[in-house]
Formats: sequence, C-alpha cells, structure tokens
Amino acid sequence: MRLGKLLRRSRLVTVVGPPGIGKSRLAAEFAAKRPNAQVIDVADGVSAVDVTADFVVLDNCDHHLEACARVAAELLAAPNRRVLLTSREELRITGELLLHVGPLSPAHCAQLFIDRAHGSVARSDAVDQICSWLDHSPLAIELAARLVPALPLVELLARLDQRRLDLLATGTRTGHPRHASLRAALAWSWDALTATEQQVLRQMSVYAGGFDLDTASAVCGLPDDQLVGAITALVAKSLLVPPDENRRYRLLQCIRAYAFERLVEAGDLDTTCERARARLAEVARAVLEPVFTPAAAMARASLERANLAQATRVAAQKGDDRELLFATTLALCWSQAGYTARGRRLLHDALAHATASPADRSVALVHAGWLAAKENDHAEAFALCSAAAQDMHGENLGRALSALAGVHMARGEFVEARAAYERCLDLLEEPLDRATVQHNLSWTELQSGDVARAEQLVNEALPVYRQAATAGKLAAILRTAGALALRRGDTGAAEEKFREALGQSPDEHILIYLLQGLAITAVRRDEPERALRLLGAVQETCGAQDPCWRDEVSAALTAAEAALPPAKARTALQVGARLPLDQVVCYARDRIWPGLGDDSPLTQREREIAAMVARGDTNRQIAKRMQLSERTVEARLTKIREKLGLQTRTQIATWLVTRSA
Repeated sequence: MRLGKLLRRSRLVTVVGPPGIGKSRLAAEFAAKRPNAQVIDVADGVSAVDVTADFVVLDNCDHHLEACARVAAELLAAPNRRVLLTSREELRITGELLLHVGPLSPAHCAQLFIDRAHGSVARSDAVDQICSWLDHSPLAIELAARLVPALPLVELLARLDQRRLDLLATGTRTGHPRHASLRAALAWSWDALTATEQQVLRQMSVYAGGFDLDTASAVCGLPDDQLVGAITALVAKSLLVPPDENRRYRLLQCIRAYAFERLVEAGDLDTTCERARARLAEVARAVLEPVFTPAAAMARASLERANLAQATRVAAQKGDDRELLFATTLALCWSQAGYTARGRRLLHDALAHATASPADRSVALVHAGWLAAKENDHAEAFALCSAAAQDMHGENLGRALSALAGVHMARGEFVEARAAYERCLDLLEEPLDRATVQHNLSWTELQSGDVARAEQLVNEALPVYRQAATAGKLAAILRTAGALALRRGDTGAAEEKFREALGQSPDEHILIYLLQGLAITAVRRDEPERALRLLGAVQETCGAQDPCWRDEVSAALTAAEAALPPAKARTALQVGARLPLDQVVCYARDRIWPGLGDDSPLTQREREIAAMVARGDTNRQIAKRMQLSERTVEARLTKIREKLGLQTRTQIATWLVTRSA
C-alpha cells in the first residue's frame, strides 16, 4: 500500500485530494490497523493537543492549515511518533510527503455502488455511466447508491445531469454535517476560497470540456498574475484537475455543477457565457477562414469538441447567427475523430435552419460537401460544393472551387477538375494556398497523363511546402513527387521521396499510397518478396483510390506474385498482413524485416542500433533516439562489428538487408 510505504519513509504524510474523494475514510481505515493510534477531527478548529499515541491522524486540515502545521510540528517532537494529515492541499511542512488520492477505478467504483445499494443491482452500462457522471468519487457514489430503492437506475441517471447536487443529499446521521450531502462537502471547500479563486471557478464552470490559460484569461478578464495565482491555488487545493499534456485544466463534474450554481446566483451567467462563445468563435474562425484549414487550428479546435457541442446547442436555442460557425467546426472535429456521418447530420440540420452570412454559409456548404465526399457520396458532394460557389468571389470562391475540383477528381472527371483548379490559381494569392492548389492540380495532371505539366507544378510547389507546410501536407506532396519519379522510370528517386514522406507522420490515406509506392519500387528492383510484404500490409485498407494508381498497384502485385513460387508469394502477403502497422512502416523505411531469426547473433537492442546505422543515422542521432550517450553507442557498434566480423557501417547495412530479404 502506498500510504504504508510513505510512512516508512517519513514521519509526516498528508493525504491530499478533492472534496468527497475518500481522504478521511482512507486515514481512518489505516489508523484502525495501527496499535496505539488516535484520530483527531480538526474541521471545527485546532489548538494544542495532548496525545500519547504513537500514530496520530489530524483529519480535515483544510480550513486551518497554519494551526495544523504548528500542531503537527509539536506532535513530531516525540521521536517515535508518526503523523498523518488529510487536507485538500499540502501544508508545506519540512519533511512532509504527499499522497494524492484520485477517483476510484471504474471497477472499484461500480463495486462500491453495488455494495451501498445492498446488492439490489448488478454492474451494467447504467451503473458505469452513473459512476462516470459522478467523477468516480466515493462520497458521491455512496450518496447516489442510497437512492436506488426509490429510483430505478435509468431514472437516476436521467436526473443526475441537472439535479445531481439536490439528489445527493442523504448522508449518514452520525457523520460531520459536511458529509450529509455533496453540496455540503463542496460548500465546505468553497467557503475557504479567496474571492478571486471563487470567481475563476464560477466563470470556468461554463466549460464542459476543459480550458487553457488563454481561454481563462479571455473569459475571466483578470490580470495575468492574479489569474495564474488563482489557478495555481485551485490546483493545489484539488478543485481543478492539473493540466494534461495539452495544457488544459478541467473541473470535476460535481465541482463544476456547484460552481455553476454560484455563477447563476452571482447574476453573471449571461455575460460569462457570451465571453465563452466569443472565445470559441475565434477558435472556429481560425479553422474555417483560411482557404485550407491549418493543422494547428484544427488540433486546437479538436480539444474544444465538448465546448463546441455545448455552444452549438445554445446558439440553436437562442437563434445566434454563430450556430453555423460552431456546427461546421464541430462537424470537422467529429469527422477527424472518426464520426463523419455524425458530423454530416449535424451540418445538414444546421444548414436547414441556421441564419448566417453568405460567406459563412458558403464555408459550411464546402465542408458539408467535403464530408459527403469522404463517405463517397459524390452526388451530394457535387451539389453542396456547386451551391457553395454560387454568388461567391475572391478567396471564398477559390475555396469552393477547390472543393468542387476534389469532387470532380473523385468522380474521375479530370477535365472538369483541371479547369476548377486553374480558376483557383487565378483567385488565390497566399503562397501556401497557391502551392496547395498546384499540388492538387499536379496529381490531376498525373492521373490524366500529362506528366510534364505535373512535374512542373510539383517543382514549383515543393519548396513552398518545405518552408511553410505541416508535416502531413509535406508527406502528401512527397507522395506525388515519388509517383512522378516512378512514372518517368527513376526508381531510386521514387524510393527516396517515399521514404522521406514516411518520416513526416503521414495520415493513413497517404501512408497507404507510400507503402504501395515502395512496393512498386521493390518490384522494379527485383525484390518481389519485399513488395508482397508491403502490399499484404495494406491490401484490406486500400479504399477508393485513383484508377491509374490502382492499376499500377495491381500490376505490381501481379508481377511480384509471378516472380515467386505460389506458396512463397502467399506467405509474403500473409506475414505482411499480420505485421503491426508501426513495424510495417519501419520495414518500409529501413528495409529491415522485424525479427532476423532465432540464429541472429545480435540482441534486440543491437538490431535496433544496426537498423538506424543502415538508415544512415549518425551516432549522435542514435544516442538521442535511444536515450544513450554517444560513447555507449560507439561501444555497442564496436560490439556489433565484432559479433558480425565486419569493419564498416556500410557492411552492417548490407548484412541487415541480406538477412531481411
């Protein structure tokens, strides 16, 4: 148990966590197992204590941190005594170790609910949803479980959203009043906050999906030093969840519900919500206003998905003309998360009734068309993108025409696609926008057979991409450059471009093209087994592709199968299909087949280093990737050369390629 380990390391440990998380219970249960232990509830105040116990618990130190710190120091004067504190925040005493108590696991939470419902229910989706709604907090779970005899699970779940604090008000008769209800527990913590901390919690309660510091600054309107100070204090007091990898904070649902009540009570709801929607509108416009959506803006919007959903609902209720703006952005976020059909339905409904400017409606139609095309509904996509182009001019027309050209491409209408892309080039001025259209047009020209024109366009666009495009967009144009190299018979250049693109984190659609392209180069290099391994990895995920490219892939497959005995060809396809995608990518890039055989003299670690040598990485690059020192890498390489009887890095690369063939 972590608590026991901490108390063996230090004589002073503080259990820290949000209201209702089970700090007091944990401390009491631990003390009950200790001989000569005493639990002192200091919730209502503390003065000097006269105890003789060897193990002392000071419970509920939240409101009396300084006094508890002083008393704890007095208690520790006894050399063999250990002191355990419970608090929402650390006391900052010399030698203090912290045990942060978080929500229960879903399984433990469900079991607690079932136990407190006296076994009248079994674990189910409804039980898990109730536990999730209650942040997996033990106090909330226990209070909710006591309602089961009166409320069926479905009823309880339905009422928790709007009335969870009113429902969870049947605590024990013998406990402290703050445990009589969830609201009482939260009020106990709320009253200890400063006015600024209360303001931040109130105003941030309008965000269902978390927030970052920039958003908090825009909504709260506080000076930076006050805002950062308040947020830091709220995290320390376990009332804000610490920032995640995206630097976003969030409130536990029950704390958010209580803070929202205080926001309504303060009469600041409308003003705060308007600030929040204005902030979300900025996020949405960063996605929709550029002709081609910046990846960073899309990633930022994806983090706001829950907040955008809430803003879309409210805008629809209020007749807010930003509804279509929110709905379009949310639909794109859902599509990126894999819910394209859901996004289409949302956008279809919003377009049917929402009021918006002609420009915003055109943007919405473009993206609705793009979503339709993504689901291969080309007739719907064509109708929507055509409607978007009506009565538009400048960049708005360019955006619509670019989408329309993409639909023409999907329908195999190369002449119409070329004409639309050419018109885009006449309308767009921003270099990356023009380069993007040039790239799209080059792929069109390649599919229609004008290789020279396609090469000219790629050569013009590629330098702009290298300077300004995201890694994903760079991977896409490198795919096209590789395909052009294949078309002119330059297998070496094709492989170089495809392998460079693999290092740019391509999306799945482009990744499939790259693996297929490397398979084609393998066939032309008389490496049929490598080709079939790569094709086997993507055979089931090819989806809709351009006819000309599909024909090239089919020809490569036929040639590779013909070059090998049937059994060996089938085996190559099968092992490729079984290999995890990340290992397929490594094989495609490094030409090293995972697992060189049981008779390999190299360890797995040595194989990894050898593969990086074969790829051309320097010792410094290898050291950084493997988190080793350069001296260690050199020592490992010496060991590899000794085992293999080789002298140079080139010989190591050749040995690996031979072994993986």
